[in-house]
Amino acid sequence: MMNGLPAPDARPGMFIAVGPPSFTAIAFIGVANAATDVFPPYRIAGIADTSLLPELIKFLAVVGSIFLWALALWFFAVSVLAVLHGMRESSFHMTWWAMVFPNVGFTIATIYIGSALESGAILWIGSAMTICIAVVWCFVAVHHVRAVWRRQILWPGKDEDSTK
Repeated sequence: MMNGLPAPDARPGMFIAVGPPSFTAIAFIGVANAATDVFPPYRIAGIADTSLLPELIKFLAVVGSIFLWALALWFFAVSVLAVLHGMRESSFHMTWWAMVFPNVGFTIATIYIGSALESGAILWIGSAMTICIAVVWCFVAVHHVRAVWRRQILWPGKDEDSTK
């Protein structure tokens, strides 16, 4: 980022940054959901009551997941703006698939957070994001097949292995 945005063809690769915080948020909530099995309620005579431990773990996991989700949202917004800015100059490259897979994690994290908060609005946003991911997947798949058909990729000297 110190040298500006990547080339327009490589900008979809910026979405890679969305994946790690999103998948970590998913893992936090998944681990917290398992806390009730790992920490069954019991009482140590006169010392501690652990019945609230699973709820505390779940609370901390959801709060941490929301912060990670916000970080993923920032990376997503920067990536979208960068891709849209260079769309006219861009041609298909394999990095376009980065517009799909990291954002799947972002979508699942949204759904997990919506479920943990029992928020219908967030779950609705997660559903809308799921539809958008399906549309983007189809868009990238069609352009991938089109690029192969036109011998723009997967052809000697025409792909990321070319020496320009």
